[in-house]
Amino acid sequence: MKTLLRLDGKRLALNLTLLATVLVMIGSVLEVGVFRMNMHRIPMRFHGHIDRYFYAFAQSSKAVVMPKNYIAIAGDSYAQGEGDWRIEANVWKNPPFASQHVLQELTGQDVINSGAGGGDSLRTLAVRPVAQYRFLNSTLLYRIKKPDIILSYVYEGGLNRSLAFLEQNYLPRYDPARIYDRAYFRQFIDDIVTQSIPTAIARRFVLPRFLLRLWNNFRVRLAKLFPPISPFYGKRTRTDSGAKEVAKSFPDYNSEEGLKLSLYVIQQSLTYLTDFFPEARHYIVYIPDIHTSYEMPVDGTARDNLLPEFLRSDEISDALKIISVAVGSTYIDSRPAIRAASQAGRVHGVIDKAHFNRKGYTVLAETILPYLEGDKTQ
Repeated sequence: MKTLLRLDGKRLALNLTLLATVLVMIGSVLEVGVFRMNMHRIPMRFHGHIDRYFYAFAQSSKAVVMPKNYIAIAGDSYAQGEGDWRIEANVWKNPPFASQHVLQELTGQDVINSGAGGGDSLRTLAVRPVAQYRFLNSTLLYRIKKPDIILSYVYEGGLNRSLAFLEQNYLPRYDPARIYDRAYFRQFIDDIVTQSIPTAIARRFVLPRFLLRLWNNFRVRLAKLFPPISPFYGKRTRTDSGAKEVAKSFPDYNSEEGLKLSLYVIQQSLTYLTDFFPEARHYIVYIPDIHTSYEMPVDGTARDNLLPEFLRSDEISDALKIISVAVGSTYIDSRPAIRAASQAGRVHGVIDKAHFNRKGYTVLAETILPYLEGDKTQ
């Protein structure tokens, strides 16, 4: 009897080992054959299941999965390409929908973006691109070379997000009195970058997280088809969110001091980026808010009522010119071209009114092109 049990135990262990071996082999084939070799052919419908640090490889604005001699775009949702062009795209394909696609067509170079929709200047211009590069080069299959060119999109309407990020991430552990101490602030950026790099072994492959997100998406859809019977199912008993209250000590963005701090964060973020990628050619691209994109406002707002916004837009542009010199970048002001194009029709969407439509992204890319070709100087 003991002999039979011993044999059954060995047989079970052998079967489990064989099963594990087969699963690893299947996973390896999928990881290499589907993702490593063909990720840029995956339809947009499934892009949301790909980890954000691998998403650049799924972008269709390059010849193959791994970009070569490429242009990298950093920034928020404008870098990502949010807007009507993307909304109306065929999600069962991987079509063009953003300025990066227009730039690839115009230059013939591979173009990727590390954009983070709704992100502040520090995360979008420093943390995300640096953390992404460091993470990818810690993997076995997805090591990437440094970009030849970096375009840092600075959206006029997103500067205020930096203050909210500092309230939540700087104040709890760092000294507010040393916010303008550049060495001290750089250590803060270093810490955020390090915290943003995944450490789990499974995160170094696309397949595990892709399948997990696919399964979670299926469960959500299944729950909608078959809602729970119990009225108490899934309800939370806690009335508080559990979030820490952080005392606000930074000035309001609309104040002079608030704008100064927001611009300081941009400068320190871009300094960090240029120091990390010293061989790349760096460009700062200023993108206007919707209200300052039109000489005649499209929403019925009186032109005189927007005069303070136009003056502030000029103030920000002047500051970015100075910052560009300080960090060794070329400054590109897209406002004149955007405003000129808006005279002949909308450059923002009808569905997504906060972002460019196809015309707007095309004008943006065409504005950038001469600088890349060296026809214009700062």
